[in-house]
Amino acid sequence: TILSTLPPSKHPIQKPSLLPTKYSSGQPTSLPSRYPSRLPTQPPTQTPFKFSIIKPSDIPTIAPSIEKTSIPTQYPSHQPTSLISQTKYFSFLVASKTFQTKNEPKGTPGQDLVGGISVSVNTKTIELYGNTWKAFPLDYIVTKNTFIKFELTIKRGGEIFGIALSESNVVGHLKSRVINLGGSQTRWGIFQEMATKPGKTKQYNINVGKYYVGQMHYLVLVNDDDKKKNAVSSFTKISIYEGITNKSSLFLRINSVKQEIRMQPVGTPKQDFEGQVEYIENSIVLSGNLWKAFNLIYKVTKFTVLEVEFRNHKMGEIQGIGLSEENDVRHLEKRIFQLGGIQSWGIKMPTKTPQGKSQSYRIHIGKYYTGTMKYLVFINDDDFYKSGISSFENISIYEYKS
Repeated sequence: TILSTLPPSKHPIQKPSLLPTKYSSGQPTSLPSRYPSRLPTQPPTQTPFKFSIIKPSDIPTIAPSIEKTSIPTQYPSHQPTSLISQTKYFSFLVASKTFQTKNEPKGTPGQDLVGGISVSVNTKTIELYGNTWKAFPLDYIVTKNTFIKFELTIKRGGEIFGIALSESNVVGHLKSRVINLGGSQTRWGIFQEMATKPGKTKQYNINVGKYYVGQMHYLVLVNDDDKKKNAVSSFTKISIYEGITNKSSLFLRINSVKQEIRMQPVGTPKQDFEGQVEYIENSIVLSGNLWKAFNLIYKVTKFTVLEVEFRNHKMGEIQGIGLSEENDVRHLEKRIFQLGGIQSWGIKMPTKTPQGKSQSYRIHIGKYYTGTMKYLVFINDDDFYKSGISSFENISIYEYKS
């Protein structure tokens, strides 16, 4: 467990680059400019790895207690899953190919003190318990397009749950490599706002290339719990791959046909101020305070439907999507469907998406307006803090007749 004087990052995914553009402080009367602050109870079937007694590092916040034996003194109270059966082999995907570990992983010196790991029969799920930091040898060159995709379950809470690709297995170095996914100590590592809570399971697809690049030698998993030493977590279906980032095209489906919009979007006057647009596979991510309109001519009828998967990475003031004839704020108020944000503006949906959550929407646009539209508009409005982050994925526009 590590204590840092650095404040937690406000941005779970990336820090939006501050553009030098100056903007007017005037806001439309309908948009307020500020908003209020806001698997085992018993040892696995095989004896866990034996750990030699190591003097705890002086870096952790709470110095780990030195155990007289390498066997955990306390195990979680829940029963282990029947799938957990062995500890030696663990497999995951690297560039779409199965990579299987051949040897037992290395423990992080001064941190890997009490506990162990178990692996499912199919070798795709690894469970960590106690106070365990494990590094699996893996040579991989991280680029700006490198992603780690996996599913995390926190069965019993602890201090730090994380994953990393790293050059070194030393705790001081891991602080700048481990993606902190949950636990009570949020000030250590690279913290993700969409943290997993105890008793919950969450899927992640993290662009680690945003945070660091270079030749790595380990895949590191962290299940840190110095004080109680009974945290339990599991990682399933880990996949390391090269994705598509920073491309200049938006992909969507129009009447079941995949379309590409290559032209860069235009900003909405007096609203599109500062932030960053990122394209990742079939999604667009907006961060900061952005209103972006893509040229798209489409005739909306009473049968037109818009489908989108929306994720509210960081709450803003207004987060929404819509088709429109014009790109001015007064007109857009009657065209944008609000999917998130603390303000009330545009066309209200039955439910907003809370921060850190995602939701799929199927919107019958034709019930609200019809006519020939010229723009597909995305809004991530956050005038005051300029820290909102929204992603819109798997966008589809089509005609539906029952």
